[in-house]
Amino acid sequence: MYLLAIAQTGKSHSSIKCNSAAIAAFHDFSGSSKVTEHPLVCAVRNYARRVLPAGEIRKEPITWEKVAQANQWLASTAQSLRNLSLATAISLGFCGFFRYDDLAHIRVNNLKLVGESVLEIRLDSRKNEQYREGSLILLSAMESYSCPVKSVALLLERAGLEGSSRPLFSPVTVCDGVEVYGNTPASYQYLRRGILEAFETVGLPVKQFGLHSLRAGGTTQAANQGIPDRLWMEHGGWKTQRSAFDYVKKSAKVKAGVTQAMFPSLQP
Repeated sequence: MYLLAIAQTGKSHSSIKCNSAAIAAFHDFSGSSKVTEHPLVCAVRNYARRVLPAGEIRKEPITWEKVAQANQWLASTAQSLRNLSLATAISLGFCGFFRYDDLAHIRVNNLKLVGESVLEIRLDSRKNEQYREGSLILLSAMESYSCPVKSVALLLERAGLEGSSRPLFSPVTVCDGVEVYGNTPASYQYLRRGILEAFETVGLPVKQFGLHSLRAGGTTQAANQGIPDRLWMEHGGWKTQRSAFDYVKKSAKVKAGVTQAMFPSLQP
């Protein structure tokens, strides 16, 4: 009855999901039966899913082409430390499937450049890891202006971060005409404002794109290129397919490939 009342007055389906999860947790802690799995409760949740909006709209995945355009715009606007930091965050977020929380927790002493071809990034924890076991993400260099490995190496040199334990991404301030790289992690608003400015310049509507577009874009690129699910899920830190597949937006070419694979001998 409680969930039904919320469903009749709520503004989104997410309110039902949150309250149902809270009730389930309370019953688990008290050792009671799982009331949220009762058919009547499930029926209320299904009703809410049909009649209520989903809530916050998931950000659209950005494409690699737009990543390159945004980074080129940042470089052409000003050869500044701020723009280099933003461009590195864009490339790293896309190729590493990173959310803001991941980017903010990357420290220089958790980075290791293996020659000029591989960058190792150790994260002590990721948001979707229940037991905080940490992750090791490996990124390969590429022949591209937006190569994350080359961008990180250049940022370390320009910002004077080599050999330190400072955050990789920090706010940049100007003192007496000189850019000063901070010692604290860049805030969500700082990164969001700078990255959305670059996105808007290359024609992306800011209401549909955000920092999470980088994670969704990299995931979509990997899935559409036919990389096995197990590999790109491990790269992004997902444990279940259900949560991972929500990030993937299949391309028209991939969708058309279903019937092509069904009838290979009949293709023109």
